[in-house]
Amino acid sequence: LPDAISLQQLLADNYVSRPRNKQIAEIFKETGLIEKYGSGIKRVRIQVTVYGTGFVKEDLNKTVEKTVEKTVEKTVEKNCIQDDPHITQKNLAVKTGLTQRGVEWNLAELKRSGIIERIGPDRGGYWKINE
Repeated sequence: LPDAISLQQLLADNYVSRPRNKQIAEIFKETGLIEKYGSGIKRVRIQVTVYGTGFVKEDLNKTVEKTVEKTVEKTVEKNCIQDDPHITQKNLAVKTGLTQRGVEWNLAELKRSGIIERIGPDRGGYWKINE
């Protein structure tokens, strides 16, 4: 959570949400992963109340951070593949700033979930995005 928002403000729904990274927020908005800015924490609180599960602020921060990081990585890779279906893993690493291992992991996840598939061999093949 941003330092400017206290736990008391959060629990009372007395805060103004602003995206820390506007580019990431726009990616989420464009891909339909969010409906509007600043509604996630309130929805999480409602679900916690409904299901009777508690959480610690630090745990929530780590979970949100990991989720955002993985989603952005996959979205950026998917966009790079959309722009250039013949892109190599090495070029994906350069464009995304991920390590070669990070690119491999994300591609495996995208393939496992059926979002992308590899057509043809490693050399000369291309990526197909399944929508």
